[in-house]
Amino acid sequence: MNEIARLTNALAAAARAFLRVLDDRHEVDRSAQESTQQVFASGAGSQTEYDPLLNEPPITPRLKQHGGSEREDKMVTVAFLGAVARLNAELGTGATAKDIHRAALRAGYPRGGQDVVGWVIRPGRRGAIEVRDDLRYLGDEGHKWLRAEAANMGIVIKGDITPIPIPLADS
Repeated sequence: MNEIARLTNALAAAARAFLRVLDDRHEVDRSAQESTQQVFASGAGSQTEYDPLLNEPPITPRLKQHGGSEREDKMVTVAFLGAVARLNAELGTGATAKDIHRAALRAGYPRGGQDVVGWVIRPGRRGAIEVRDDLRYLGDEGHKWLRAEAANMGIVIKGDITPIPIPLADS
């Protein structure tokens, strides 16, 4: 895909996201957010809608190795894979390394893109993200993982996460 088409897709996605924010404009009440986190921590409650590109995570994402609980660690997975799926669907193409870095930081990976290389598919190994022409795509395994973790946590991903075709690898 040429640069003009990528920029056009990115601008269109940004405009759609901006309009959604205007349509759904509301202040996030800190006490309501804390209350939601307490409900999730207890494992009780109904499903919560969450847009990884527009919303703060309903549970603070924190990796286990950095003192996070099991649920906080799973929130890191949902936030990161959800953001990649949303970016792919909104842009209609893969996410850039810069997009991945920002998504990783927001999802709770302290070093951003450096911390998520384990998600990338390597020869002979199953992974969640495929890289083609320097763009990152959430593959079938990643979509399965995202749906399973989100469902286990009572989270419904808000926004389009429809898988997009991944270009064939160069031989």
